[in-house]
Amino acid sequence: MKAFFLAGLVVLFISSSGRILQAADSDEPRGDVFSGNEVLNRGSEKQVSEKPTSVPVEVVKLSDPSQEEDLLPAQERVLSVNSRKKKKKVRGLRASTKSSLYRFADHLPEAEAELFSRNKEPEVLGLWSGEAILFRGYEKDGDIRKTSFNIEGIQYDAISTKMVAGRVHLLKFHHVSPGTHLVVRYVLSAPAGSRDPIFSYLRVLVGQHELKRVQVSSKDPWTKQEMDLGIISFLNREVTVAFELTPERIKGLTFSVVAEMRN
Repeated sequence: MKAFFLAGLVVLFISSSGRILQAADSDEPRGDVFSGNEVLNRGSEKQVSEKPTSVPVEVVKLSDPSQEEDLLPAQERVLSVNSRKKKKKVRGLRASTKSSLYRFADHLPEAEAELFSRNKEPEVLGLWSGEAILFRGYEKDGDIRKTSFNIEGIQYDAISTKMVAGRVHLLKFHHVSPGTHLVVRYVLSAPAGSRDPIFSYLRVLVGQHELKRVQVSSKDPWTKQEMDLGIISFLNREVTVAFELTPERIKGLTFSVVAEMRN
């Protein structure tokens, strides 16, 4: 009888031990005990729940490319509009010089300058100082330098000179590529307090040929002249262009010129 009782205890102990081991192998807390089928079912449910869910993506097609800006943040749209405005502004400024072959103000350091008199007085040659062309003995007057002017809303580089009274000013540019015409804008500024108009004369020469001779008044605003080069533009060789200024015998005159060789 005792042997039969002891055998029953052994079977009960083995059965309890199996359940404890199954609980330890499962993912659930150790306090709970499940059968093998329950563990498998729980595991399969966990795998199904962890499967990533797909989210449908809607592709938007824009029939009008300009609608793309509506998808941008407000700040980016403002930057986009500002960048286009800047581009338009730059194109507007370049339009005035896009066909320019030779801008004389850019070549001022290479120019040859001299002062002379109709009375056969000794001529004075100008020297480039790094900032302007200066004439020895005329330190206060006569300098020729690059300046900038706003003419009808467009900025131009000009050549300005403080004219020496009674002296002819000659400025030569060598190795100029000829275009179909020469565009010249000029103005004469009188000393402060001058009431009556003051006149000077401007001659434009290509080689030895006089292209134009005009009278310039201090009362006139910026004046534009377009000079047709005619057959010179077909010579296919560089030329020398000269500007000759003859002022009245009045001190304090300033002459400015914007010159471009263009097609």
